[in-house]
Amino acid sequence: VSIGLALSNILNSLLNGSTLAEALSEKNILDGVKSSSVQEAVKDAYIAKGKPLELTAAERGRSCHLPEAFIIPLQAALAVADENGDTNGDGSSYASAIRENILASGDICSRSIMIGSILGLVGAGCPESFMSKFETTHASRARAAAGAIAELRAAADF
Repeated sequence: VSIGLALSNILNSLLNGSTLAEALSEKNILDGVKSSSVQEAVKDAYIAKGKPLELTAAERGRSCHLPEAFIIPLQAALAVADENGDTNGDGSSYASAIRENILASGDICSRSIMIGSILGLVGAGCPESFMSKFETTHASRARAAAGAIAELRAAADF
């Protein structure tokens, strides 16, 4: 539940207009998260930033177990964000992050879902056809769901 809360903090922040760097700040990710294991996982992702995902996967494990299935995609998203909170700007960020995740092997599916959901919201090299379809068919539902999650989070004690 706490890792879900951490991910929802990132996504909700992006849906509300934050830059990638703002959404990926430790303060934002851990807002309301009381789990020490999740706090440690976020710190581990920050420590691993800039290191190949394959090395992190080799060191921590490639399976779908948490927190590894959270640390590795968070590390991938952190690698995309520059100091200004923007994406690389060359249209390759999304594809590069997914490709590196695939090369890390193991549980690429759930890790790619997290990478894609974060980077897709900022259009980090996602195909224009995907982004336009999202905006016309899914954006309002995603924003409504994020709002509902934020309301539930405010009322819950994690």
